[in-house]
Amino acid sequence: MEHHIDNFIEYLEGDPDFSPNDIHKYRTDLEPFSEFLKHRGIHDLVAVNRTVLRHYVAGLATEPIIQGTNNLTDNGHDERTILRKIRSLRAFYDFLVREGHINTNPVAWLSPSKLKHFIAEFIRPLVKFMTYLKGERNLSPYTVRNYRTDLLPCFDFLDDRGIRYLGIVERKILRQYVAWLLTERRIPITNGMAKHGHDIRSVSRKISVLRSFYKYLIREDWLETNPVAGLRLPKLDKKFPKFLSPQEAASLVEEPFHLRDSALLELMYATGLRVSEVVTLDIDDVIDGNREIRILGKGSKERDVVVGQKALRAIALYLSQSRPNLSTDPKNRALFLNDRGGRLSARSIQTLVRKYSLEQGLHDPAHPHTLRHSFATHLLDGGADLRVVQELLGHESLGTTQIYTHMTTAETRKTYEKAHPRARASAESQ
Repeated sequence: MEHHIDNFIEYLEGDPDFSPNDIHKYRTDLEPFSEFLKHRGIHDLVAVNRTVLRHYVAGLATEPIIQGTNNLTDNGHDERTILRKIRSLRAFYDFLVREGHINTNPVAWLSPSKLKHFIAEFIRPLVKFMTYLKGERNLSPYTVRNYRTDLLPCFDFLDDRGIRYLGIVERKILRQYVAWLLTERRIPITNGMAKHGHDIRSVSRKISVLRSFYKYLIREDWLETNPVAGLRLPKLDKKFPKFLSPQEAASLVEEPFHLRDSALLELMYATGLRVSEVVTLDIDDVIDGNREIRILGKGSKERDVVVGQKALRAIALYLSQSRPNLSTDPKNRALFLNDRGGRLSARSIQTLVRKYSLEQGLHDPAHPHTLRHSFATHLLDGGADLRVVQELLGHESLGTTQIYTHMTTAETRKTYEKAHPRARASAESQ
């Protein structure tokens, strides 16, 4: 993508109608799109379609709000900025068609009038909803971004079927939407591969987010009725979170050679932190002498979490021997840094956990939440009180924590039936 942009800029520089300032704006307008495609793993220019463009527009409008770096307006990038960026993108693709790199311009369908309508009817309500989630409900950037991810397929479904207004959506249309999610929606996996249809849990979550979205729009007098109310979904089977055995967890956290990665995994297993909580940690959150770390959890609620000696030693070693090589800026207080000296992202942590779990030869790749589930399960197996585990995990409801008691009970039953001679005899006689 970058070399195509360079060729386009070189072409503009040869045209006397474009001033240096104009050319700079074109490059500035195209760079976010290049980053967007890279983030989504799209390397083929032909793979850019209507869905990709709609999601790009949504990202332009909402990402500044989610990251808290919005300097334009309280509503993300304003309409004028988005229109200009899409206009630059349209010119870029016109150039690619003219040069024979692609056959058609995928941006051609997104005319200024259609883009203005899409922003007014879909993106503006989304921006307001994102602002509400971040401001009033104090949800983390990670959670707010997931809400956006769960809403965008509905926008795709409606727009592709010529339904241009949220207010005319009926329950019948939403039943069709659910069927499409379950059976037809194309979901990229990796290396150009894809599957069709989400599992029922993913669909249930998307409908739950859509219900919240419509409730908010009604509250704000954007709409009068909620078509999602009363929409029935197939019942969910009870699914227990996956967790590692104590031996698997120990092997995983002891695997990294890199001091940063060792400190990261030790801390996550020692505390059960959410990945969104890990990425926001600063050096100052490590409370000297108390074996505690101060956490900013869901809803911007602070809590102090006890940390084991192994994790504290790993963090101290990382801070003294590794972190100074990543950044010497005293104003940079982020605890975990990437190789460029910036704050380590949630996606990078997910990649690291998966990488080390595969290197350890675990049957299923681990995720950051696998360590959180393992932390809670091992505490309860060791006799910890349920309310203590609730406090350490930062759960508001004891019921949320109780899922781990079902997990430990299930494992106890398995162990008993496997190990006890009378249990085996009973099973063989059946």
